[in-house]
Amino acid sequence: MKLNVIRTGTGPDVVLLHGWSMDGAIWGEFAAQLSRDHRVHALDLPGHGASPRTQPVTLDTLAAEVASVLPDTCLLCGWSLGGMLALRLACLHPRQVSGLVLFATTPRFCAGEDWPHGIAPAELDGFAAELDADPTTLMARFRASMCRGDEQERALRRRLAALPPPPADRRALHEGLDILRNADLRAVVREIDVPARVIHGDCDNVVPPAAGSWLAANLPHARLHRFDACAHLPFLSRPEASAALVRQFAGEVIPAA
Repeated sequence: MKLNVIRTGTGPDVVLLHGWSMDGAIWGEFAAQLSRDHRVHALDLPGHGASPRTQPVTLDTLAAEVASVLPDTCLLCGWSLGGMLALRLACLHPRQVSGLVLFATTPRFCAGEDWPHGIAPAELDGFAAELDADPTTLMARFRASMCRGDEQERALRRRLAALPPPPADRRALHEGLDILRNADLRAVVREIDVPARVIHGDCDNVVPPAAGSWLAANLPHARLHRFDACAHLPFLSRPEASAALVRQFAGEVIPAA
């Protein structure tokens, strides 16, 4: 079965890839802003929202399923895990990707001996255990962590609370955690020959800002924009400013019709 895609607006194609445990509804006002002059495709990844999980979820199976619904060429906009997926798609299907926008994205989510810009693997193991024992509390805590430190933290929490909990296949959630635990894209980042914008909040508690700085420095054609007093949800905390950045970048990289 094909992925669920909500399409709005007309114009150059922009595809939105959400993060772990969420769905396409997370893009909210940012997507509405972009749809004024772009055709916006908000996807539900497999096992999330209205897209069923039909096979085990890995970074490459996600890339294959998303590639099957991509326009011939598009600006690919990914957030967090969706940003890691966008990087993988740019490696595997560069002809379909005219540019990358990476919100709160890292090439490697977990910290290691040679990568201090991540969370401890034991913390992710705790997520997996709590996902089985008490998923409601886990999701509430995770949503709170995405907002923590943002100057609009209270407003962000209200916006997230107003969204219905996205239906998700628990197997897909565990497999998504496996991707976050094991994926390491650092070796391929330097080979991605696609223009990119890296957008990060300087108070991100989920993906350290240093990870975004590393991406911007190591992607061959990237520039970094950092929002002050902003946490893990730049597009939700600063929808108009984020849409303006993406709109400007799209004008640079999407061929005129």
